[in-house]
Amino acid sequence: NKKMEDSILQLISTFIALMKSNRSTPEGILEVIKKDQPNRPDFIERSRFMLYEIFMPMFNEYQKSLAEKKQIDYTDLIIKATDVCEAGLYKKEYDMILVDEFQDISVDRFRLLQSLRRKIPLTKLYCVGDDWQSIFRFSGSDLTLFNSFEEYFGYTEKCKIENTYRFGEPLIKLSSG
Repeated sequence: NKKMEDSILQLISTFIALMKSNRSTPEGILEVIKKDQPNRPDFIERSRFMLYEIFMPMFNEYQKSLAEKKQIDYTDLIIKATDVCEAGLYKKEYDMILVDEFQDISVDRFRLLQSLRRKIPLTKLYCVGDDWQSIFRFSGSDLTLFNSFEEYFGYTEKCKIENTYRFGEPLIKLSSG
């Protein structure tokens, strides 16, 4: 069944992106499951089976394929850039960083932004996003970072855009009625 196969591959791709984005491992994921579900041994065993017998063989083949082609994926690219910044190998300082489509921010991209904000006082962030347009959960986007911006980035001044100029008046009246 092609539709089911595509769905399973998409699910595994999402899992790979989320695991890598969060710099996690199957062992770490299983430990969280054991901690969160200590009274559910069947669930823990099923999770262990899925991680090690289904996911890991596919993940290992994916990583092997990337290595053979001397390639990295987008998540690896973000993580490597963050590591370079955190190691002090990238010395450029910015007064301001503009992030568009902020609703699609992921943990790895959050860490990259934080690694670029070394200047004292901290580099200002100007982020634009619409939580109604968040469509990239499959690639690791985390709306918690969007909805709790101040908690993660510090003092915040919110500016809401409450008027749209994208649509004509007839559509606006119809959708607002």
